[in-house]
Amino acid sequence: MTKESGSFWTTLPGLFTALGALIGSVAGLITALHAAGIFGLMLGSGSSGQPSEQTIPDPGRDPGASVPALTGHQGSTSSSTATSAEAAASTLYNATYEGYSTEGSTRNVIRINFTRQGDLAFGTYSLNGMPGAIRGQVNGTLLHYAWQLGNHSGLGVASESNGRIQGRWGYGESPDNAGILEAQRVSF
Repeated sequence: MTKESGSFWTTLPGLFTALGALIGSVAGLITALHAAGIFGLMLGSGSSGQPSEQTIPDPGRDPGASVPALTGHQGSTSSSTATSAEAAASTLYNATYEGYSTEGSTRNVIRINFTRQGDLAFGTYSLNGMPGAIRGQVNGTLLHYAWQLGNHSGLGVASESNGRIQGRWGYGESPDNAGILEAQRVSF
């Protein structure tokens, strides 16, 4: 008695294997895009405008505490009931800034694109052409932030006055063990 064998693709186990491989590949792609920050931006551009939330360390609180970090498309933060002081405060860390960051005797060109929502500021930056991410909490004119650039990350604290950011940054848990940050607002 001979057994006819069909193509791998026409057998039920073959179809399940192919379907499992396809689902695994799509899940891997989505994970990679999300980790790179691209997936959240793609979803946000056509979504309801509601931010997605993650939890990140808040350098202004104890190490066990955290605050939401926002990704994706963000809506306007101003409201018709905002006072002039609130409106002026909402422009802090809600623009594009250009300047420099130092590390030791090295001075690096930096361009930061901040978005502000309530007391949270987040965005991207370019340090000598390398892309990074920054996010933090605003308290008055102060920003306590976490940054990431490639495999490196750390904390920092900055102050904005008259469209100029001045502060310090550090590696790991230190907000000031590496260098200074100075940048000027160039556009809203």
